[in-house]
Amino acid sequence: MRLPKLKYKTAIGHSIPFLAIGTAALAFIFVIHNFLGYPVGHSLRYNLFWQEHFTEQLFAGEILPRWLFNYLDDLGAPIFYFYAPLPFYVNAFLSILFRGLLDDIGLLSLGHTAILFLSGISIYSLFRLFHGRYWSTFFAIAYMFIPYHYIDLEVRSAWGETMAYIWLPLILKGILTAESDKAYLIRVALPYTALILSHLPSALLAIPALIIFQLGTRKDSHWARNLFQLFLAGCLAVALSAFYLVPALSLLDLLPVNAWVLGQGSGYEVENWLLGRPGGIPVFGHSVYLALSLISMIALLLILFYFFSKNSIRQKLSISLISILSASGINLIVYWFFITNLSRPIWQYIEILNTVQFPYRLGVVIDFCCILIFGLLVPVLWNVLVNSLIKNQLLHLFLLRLFPVMLLFGAIAAVVWVYFPPSISSFEQIEPRNALEYRPKWMIESKYYLGDYTKVDLNDPLSAFKIHQEGISSWISVTDSLPDIGINRKMDGVEKLRVEKDTRIWHLEVFLTSPAIVTVKTLYFPHWLLEDQRTKEVVTLYPDPESGLLQFYLPEGQGQFELTRKLLREEKFGMVISGMALALFILLYYTHNNTSYQRGNYPTLGIRILK
Repeated sequence: MRLPKLKYKTAIGHSIPFLAIGTAALAFIFVIHNFLGYPVGHSLRYNLFWQEHFTEQLFAGEILPRWLFNYLDDLGAPIFYFYAPLPFYVNAFLSILFRGLLDDIGLLSLGHTAILFLSGISIYSLFRLFHGRYWSTFFAIAYMFIPYHYIDLEVRSAWGETMAYIWLPLILKGILTAESDKAYLIRVALPYTALILSHLPSALLAIPALIIFQLGTRKDSHWARNLFQLFLAGCLAVALSAFYLVPALSLLDLLPVNAWVLGQGSGYEVENWLLGRPGGIPVFGHSVYLALSLISMIALLLILFYFFSKNSIRQKLSISLISILSASGINLIVYWFFITNLSRPIWQYIEILNTVQFPYRLGVVIDFCCILIFGLLVPVLWNVLVNSLIKNQLLHLFLLRLFPVMLLFGAIAAVVWVYFPPSISSFEQIEPRNALEYRPKWMIESKYYLGDYTKVDLNDPLSAFKIHQEGISSWISVTDSLPDIGINRKMDGVEKLRVEKDTRIWHLEVFLTSPAIVTVKTLYFPHWLLEDQRTKEVVTLYPDPESGLLQFYLPEGQGQFELTRKLLREEKFGMVISGMALALFILLYYTHNNTSYQRGNYPTLGIRILK
């Protein structure tokens, strides 16, 4: 049936922004990746191998592959006990859709395109609260290529961190548009859950910004009630993601703390991961700092210009939009404070914040606030600029309004630069199999690790890295020579040791003429369960003190055993919490008053749309 002409045009009009955003993302990735090659980013040596094994186990029927069995030459590692899994589900889904059409590198490039596109659509949906389709599309494309967004994806290959760009606009949109408490919980908790499951440090770092946005934009009730509302949404998000969060946070003691001391040779202070040592700022840190500082200065300059402008210009924005603008500016100042050494006491006394590792991770929130400022003020100033050109008043506007503000801002920036220089550092990446941060601590504490960092020369940026490499090379030389299964003595002619490895179950067949300690070539972790198939007895497992590999004692005799991964208590607890939270979320969704609303007409804000 032929559609009416009006509806056809309307459908085309609504499709144009999505096509434009998708085309921009695809064209950018196509040009960069095809002409310059796929970027070998900082985290690619981790993500590439993790994605391969994650997808393999997912296709084998494991819903959440926490332990990557075949990673590190079949030694295994508890990667997704601690690392957020959502980005890897996205790439796995794309590989299902396009497997056979694209090679591995093509699938990775498609993943980059998907992240860019989704972030563009996300910010587009937020700007549609204030603008028409064209301005919203323009700022969506600008958001996709804002400096740190590009650096995060293409230079650092930080897939999870880059996905934070998708969820922050949706969280703010939920804060702005919720017409009831139930609607607020739904619209804020769901994207914040996705943020936690994408990148836990970004979820942690976003909290101050969300508090400021909540207090600055929702003025329909008392500030304490607003904070409590945000707190409840955060609790629901934490509960929904508990299946990941509970094991990730409660099992941290099973990871090697010493592995992070590598930062001593990379410009970090041992007691504070966020801040770098004076003089320890490499070229990459400078590049990130310049990108963030330039865009922040422009954004703050626009705010100053707006508030010092004539009433006729200031009246272009409603009170509600001014509150969003002000909250964004305050966030910029707060987050730049967190980057400088002025914030040292905060990071030293709040221990959990040290896990964010890199100071430039604050750039995600800084980018988001900058694009909000640009999105609110550029259309206003564009109209002023056009009118000024028509009336020949551009020079007058610049000399009397913009130029003095620029001088003042430049002077303040120079003083801050001289007396409070930001400390940003980079991290020296290592080979894929040497990613010790996510190996069980029993391997790290072995004598081959050489964990004595008293030898570190702080004047040599690579000193700790060299010590680290020497230790791990010694460890690898030992484990590479080991068989898949062995014992602590020489075997006689009739004894038998055999292992068959399946995706998730290992079958062991053993015949011993005298008791022995058996070593299986996989890293020990408390989730392992070894069961005698004849007696159904569970064999006690422990780590080899020399290598950290799995060991157990067997008496003489013959037996068949199955080695499987059991659910840890922390996993079960987290799954129960997530299940209960999901039931509550579904109940809220189907019982809340789903009042329809139109763009620019919100009971809590009354936002006036910019024409």
